[in-house]
Amino acid sequence: MEKIVGVFANDSDLLSSREELTAVGFQNAAIKVSREPSQVWQWLDGKKRLRRLLKSAGYGAAIGIVVGGLYGIPAGIANCTIGACSVATSLKFLVVIEAYWMLAGGFLGAIAGLDRLERALFAYVEGARKGESVLVVESPPEKSTQVMEIMRQNHSTAVQDIHEEDS
Repeated sequence: MEKIVGVFANDSDLLSSREELTAVGFQNAAIKVSREPSQVWQWLDGKKRLRRLLKSAGYGAAIGIVVGGLYGIPAGIANCTIGACSVATSLKFLVVIEAYWMLAGGFLGAIAGLDRLERALFAYVEGARKGESVLVVESPPEKSTQVMEIMRQNHSTAVQDIHEEDS
């Protein structure tokens, strides 16, 4: 099953969409409507998507540590060779470089995760905050195009087909 989501500013457009969806065979259990941001967040698996964002940040930080090591170890060796410094100073230099790359990687990973989170949830939760109705339809894949078309014809904004791999 896929989740087709749309935002309706107008109640008459929302009702028209519901009527058309039931006319083409969707049961009331497959059609959810809410103006409550927390409910929309829950229906669209917000917690799961937030965990995925944190996972992206963690992967970015891990990649940053590797890159930092690739840059920091040669830099530390060169620092000791050229500057005639102690090993402790070189290790401090390595730690600073590692920290920099870890933070940079974590930041870039978080940005990538936030982009996915924003595309999947922001328009819908924000629509509910503004008092608009959010319509979520659980549809078999073969009917998802038809559901999206019904929503668009009834002036829904931010219509999206949310696949499981997106969440």
